[in-house]
Amino acid sequence: DDITLDCGGNSIGFPGAPNFISGITLDNRKGITIKDCVINNWLFGIRLEAFSSVTLENISIKNSVVNGLDANDSSRILMKGSFESMNNGVFGINMNQDVSLTMRGVNADISGNTAGVQIALRSSL
Repeated sequence: DDITLDCGGNSIGFPGAPNFISGITLDNRKGITIKDCVINNWLFGIRLEAFSSVTLENISIKNSVVNGLDANDSSRILMKGSFESMNNGVFGINMNQDVSLTMRGVNADISGNTAGVQIALRSSL
């Protein structure tokens, strides 16, 4: 809890076929900041579960097998700066079961996915 993952513009991922695990997973975590990351070739780019609270700043997620950003179970997300979720297998952003997403001064690009954004079951944007 209460940490910052600053990738400094570096990539989390590898070339070639996608890996069938999530690039970044948070389960019941709070006060997390993920910034300046390029996340490529995972099952999910970023996956949030069970009451997680996260700030995403200057994030690029590409080529995930399923969803770029996948948030579930009462997670809270604050986006800042730029956010890209591109060329993912299903959704660029998937929010399910009471997820809240707040965007402040965000330049977002959700393109090239099978579908753009899914907001389901008591979730809000």
